[in-house]
Amino acid sequence: MSFFKRQPEYLDRQSSAAKAKSELLEKFRAKQESEEDFAKRQAVLLEIRLAREEREAKRKAEAEAAQLAELERLAKLKAEEEATAAALAAEQKARRDERYASRKKRKKGLRYARPTGPGGSVEADAAE
Repeated sequence: MSFFKRQPEYLDRQSSAAKAKSELLEKFRAKQESEEDFAKRQAVLLEIRLAREEREAKRKAEAEAAQLAELERLAKLKAEEEATAAALAAEQKARRDERYASRKKRKKGLRYARPTGPGGSVEADAAE
């Protein structure tokens, strides 16, 4: 194997690979930015991030405000429905009581005479 290491093609390939590596290293070193450039780039990135966070906070606050407004609207609507239901229930109760009183009056007037207290009459009971 040592025979191959002494061949001109092998030595040419080895030297060209070393040269390519050194060129890449030089290119990388030339491309590195200075401390000032790095600081400037970081400052720009920080400003972008702060602006993004501010927009997100604003959107979140708007969403919370909209949610609170929706909850208030639903609570108001529910209170109105409850008031309407209570008024309807009161009206139904009044009608039911009226029907009951009417039925009671009719039954009282249609019943046969029952014994009443002294001096009482059936006509007086029916008039009440």
